[in-house]
Amino acid sequence: MASQDLNFLMQLFCSVAPLYSTITAPRHVLGESPRFLSPLLGIGAPFEWIYDFPNIGVALLFGIAGACLLAGVPFLRGKVLHIRVPSAHSEATDKALAVVINFTGLVLAFSLVQANGNLRNLETQVATEAHNIDQMDRLILRYGDPAISALRGPLRDYANSIVRDEWPELRKGRPSEQTTALFGPISRSILAIEPPPGRQSLIYAEMLKKIDKIAADRKARIVAATKLELPSIFWEAIIALLVIVLLLAAFSESTFGRAVALGGQGFGLALLVALVFIWDEPFKGQTSVSPDPIIKVIAEMQARTS
Repeated sequence: MASQDLNFLMQLFCSVAPLYSTITAPRHVLGESPRFLSPLLGIGAPFEWIYDFPNIGVALLFGIAGACLLAGVPFLRGKVLHIRVPSAHSEATDKALAVVINFTGLVLAFSLVQANGNLRNLETQVATEAHNIDQMDRLILRYGDPAISALRGPLRDYANSIVRDEWPELRKGRPSEQTTALFGPISRSILAIEPPPGRQSLIYAEMLKKIDKIAADRKARIVAATKLELPSIFWEAIIALLVIVLLLAAFSESTFGRAVALGGQGFGLALLVALVFIWDEPFKGQTSVSPDPIIKVIAEMQARTS
């Protein structure tokens, strides 16, 4: 019976997997969902300290907690609450527990794919933003007007501000006012240019496109810092399944051998939860989006003379 249930769950997962492309955020309009966990469960600022640990620390923290909870609930039921469960009932709940654990693992795996996809999309977006800043610097230099070439300095300051000022603020889910203040004059200066007919007009048209793309790239990055996460239905399903796992585990036999088995299952499930937790916040923790593409472009802009 358990194998039939597992086969059914695998077929269900395979049928849902193609929908991933419809859930994944588009390239410029990144996926967003309400951060329901903070008001619903209180998982907000009090849990931000977890992201200060390296990934191995987060994994061990979740794993040990999961193992202790799953291995301990049968003893809590039997030794502390003194609730007796017949052996036949324990065997039935063990079979149900195996099915629910398998299904929970599938949901966590699917959530992990979604969170990883969001992170990779954002890394691509940052690389695109760095490329557009670099191309803008090239266009300003090739325009051939010393007065316009003076905009390269403010553009470089803007790129430096993204790394120095805005990236730490993105970890807090907000933009940097200093970076915003630096971008405005650059945009207005570009719009105020009146190119003569010919080559400079063609370059100016590309400059207008690039400044719009740079503004759109920054907006998408800020939106990602504030709203890019797994849809709330994923976390709701994960939490509900974990609660069911705990309840079913409580009816298992309170023996050492069974506790070891439950502890191993709890550790494995908690590791998957830890991975989803790590990747669900793209600007926090050890596995986060890096500003390295922009840092590399800044060095190229400083070295560029033609």
